Amino acid sequence: MNTRIENMHLQLSVSEKILHMTSAARKSRFFWDWYNDTYGNTMKPDFQPQTDIKRAICTYHIGEFGVCISTPEYLTYIIAGTYTRGRKPDGLDPF
Repeated sequence: MNTRIENMHLQLSVSEKILHMTSAARKSRFFWDWYNDTYGNTMKPDFQPQTDIKRAICTYHIGEFGVCISTPEYLTYIIAGTYTRGRKPDGLDPF
């Protein structure tokens, strides 16, 4: 597998999905729909986070990145943001 590191900062992910390549383009859109349904539209300026995870999503801009890691058959799609430092709530995974 060819790998290219674009950014050396630690990333935090709220969730990841492993998708088969034949349906990855179609299903990744539904993953973002799930993210917005689950956590709300955290990019709105008036969003008021009520849980530790939602506060971390806002603090670390989770949703800023859609990270793709692919093999010939599968695509791992990760919704992520940049983790600088501080408390990491349960449910957020560094990668």
